Amino acid sequence: MTLAQLERALQKLVTDALENGMPLRELERRVAALIAESSIAQGMEDELMRRARAEFTWVTDHTMDSGERRILSEIMTAAGTEFARIGDVINDRVVRLINRGLRGDMSSADMEQLVARAVRGSRGNAATIVSTALGAFDRGKTLLDADRAGVTRFTVAGTPPGAMSHWWCIAHYGKSYTRDQIRRMSNGTTLSVELHCGGWRCIHYWQPEVD
Repeated sequence: MTLAQLERALQKLVTDALENGMPLRELERRVAALIAESSIAQGMEDELMRRARAEFTWVTDHTMDSGERRILSEIMTAAGTEFARIGDVINDRVVRLINRGLRGDMSSADMEQLVARAVRGSRGNAATIVSTALGAFDRGKTLLDADRAGVTRFTVAGTPPGAMSHWWCIAHYGKSYTRDQIRRMSNGTTLSVELHCGGWRCIHYWQPEVD
């Protein structure tokens, strides 16, 4: 189920509950069950893989070697963990809005708008996860090609960071590091520097240093 489909299903559930006088606790239980059954995390993972296969031939054009499998696993594990959290966030938002709406004696139409707002607020989160993962796939290709060419040093490249950039990007932009140094770095998130540089939505990348 997509986020748009989940939004419509939640709206119908809330509307039916109001019309039938469903007790609040029962409504909360059904909201949680619907979100769990929607498998939105798996749906978002599947969509991410479709995009990765469309954009990066190393994901699909041959039998993967151990390095490729490691990179793919790391990217999808990181993304999958964050996708799973989206369902919890939506559940919390919807329950809070339902409680507020019922206390304010809102109409079904107003409640539907509140539910839509709760779900759509998570679309930005999902977009960030996908954008970050696709950037990691791109860096992964660079590192794989560098490994095959025997390149061991890289420069942090891309658009020069500004005052609002991530601290890691400001600190490391334009500097040169070995692969071992990169593996030991931290950007302060759960994401690896090797594949994600500064972290969420980072636009920087590893420029191989070729003699």
